[in-house]
Amino acid sequence: MTVTMTRFRRRQEALWRRVPDGVIVLQPSGDPVSVTGPGRALWDALAVGGTRTELARRLSSTFDVEEHRAVEVVDEVLGHLVDLGVVREEP
Repeated sequence: MTVTMTRFRRRQEALWRRVPDGVIVLQPSGDPVSVTGPGRALWDALAVGGTRTELARRLSSTFDVEEHRAVEVVDEVLGHLVDLGVVREEP
């Protein structure tokens, strides 16, 4: 059995701007979405990209939370960003 480790990275063409409490990202439709709290740290980590486990480890160390909690946050925020079309999956 082959295990694929899907990597995630923000789309290079995604337009975004840092604001005091997070990041504003423009969806491909042109509608803005606000990314705050741990989502902001995840957005920063997505510049380099990583698997969901790697991203969760980064959040876990940044916020000093247990990794299983960081995985929950990554899954929720990452799923939303992928659905919005501002983050892409890489095989």
